[in-house]
Amino acid sequence: MQLVTGKRKIIDALEDELPEGATLAEAIDYLYYLHQIEEGLADVDAGRTISHEQVLREIEEWSK
Repeated sequence: MQLVTGKRKIIDALEDELPEGATLAEAIDYLYYLHQIEEGLADVDAGRTISHEQVLREIEEWSK
C-alpha cells in the first residue's frame, strides 16, 4: 500500500472535486473542510468523542 503525501493529497482533492472555474477562496474553503474531516477522524481514533446522549444533555443545559 502506497502512502499519499500531503501535497499529492491536496492536488488530487483540488483536481477531482473542484470545478474548473473554482476560485482560490473556494479551493481554500474546500481544503479547510477536508482538514476538519481529518481532524474529526483523528479524534474518533484517539477516543476523543462523546455520546449522542451526552450531547443532548449538554444542549439541554445550554438552553436553561
